[in-house]
Amino acid sequence: MERELKNKVWLFIYMALLSQFAESQQVCYSVDKDTIMHKAYEISLLPNYKKNIFSYGEGVFVTYYYQDSTIVTVFSGGLQKLPLLSTDNYYIPCKIDTLQNRITRTGNKESKFWREDKYQGIIVYYDAVQKDKKCIYDFILDNFRFHKTESN
Repeated sequence: MERELKNKVWLFIYMALLSQFAESQQVCYSVDKDTIMHKAYEISLLPNYKKNIFSYGEGVFVTYYYQDSTIVTVFSGGLQKLPLLSTDNYYIPCKIDTLQNRITRTGNKESKFWREDKYQGIIVYYDAVQKDKKCIYDFILDNFRFHKTESN
């Protein structure tokens, strides 16, 4: 009887600690919906970003900047050497995966992480992500959604 009570107490303590850990891991995201080169997209982002749109004749870069130097970029267009990140000597992919219609390249440079996903006609990537935030930015790219819009 005493052993059963001790087990229940330990289980209660364990559940309380697990609950506290789960609450500390919750992340609030804001959703940005935009259109890029006739493709509507939806991306869940951490709040407090600065959004910059750079258009040129053949394409568009939409970049979200964070104070810790992390960036998330959505790109569609032409006249760019692809993959966008992996062409530089600092961006040597450690892993390349193909999942359905997505090609993913991942790696790290100077103790920070990067990832680039290529879909049909659209590329989204993050760069300069700290190790403790990598799973958050993986979630952002894993949940990126887009579809073609109707042309007038």
